Amino acid sequence: MSIAHPMSRVFTCTQILLMGFILLGVNLCRADEKALPPADAAMARRHLVDQSLNVDPAKAAKFWPLYDKYQKELDNFRHARLELLSSMGENYDNMSESDANSIVEQRLKIERGRMELLDRTIKEMSTILSKRELARFLQIELKIKAFIDAGIEEEIPILQ
Repeated sequence: MSIAHPMSRVFTCTQILLMGFILLGVNLCRADEKALPPADAAMARRHLVDQSLNVDPAKAAKFWPLYDKYQKELDNFRHARLELLSSMGENYDNMSESDANSIVEQRLKIERGRMELLDRTIKEMSTILSKRELARFLQIELKIKAFIDAGIEEEIPILQ
């Protein structure tokens, strides 16, 4: 008989919550469907991180201000990506080589910036969280990013 790790139940519940959040969050880029208001998306994300990370109150008092700062800075990259994808959509049918090159460069710059921000944030949080908690936070953030990115990319046709 196998005994489930205590986090397995939480993580399973978290995955379900994440899937629900992602299904709503994907609509941020879909003009034909009602978008999840940014405040609701932020609240759902925060709840997901809170439930998955489950830090004690003393750490939480220091963690959440850093997390909020991270999310605020991350919003700049989210907006930049949405603007870039919108621009790409406007030029999709007659995109020049120069336009395509510009999109590649801008998209890579956005992704590098997001990862640099995450790296800086992890370093700041390392004074508050244990190494295991940091690893868990990184997993949570990367899973959320992967699911949202996959949903957004699914909506974008491959350039011909």
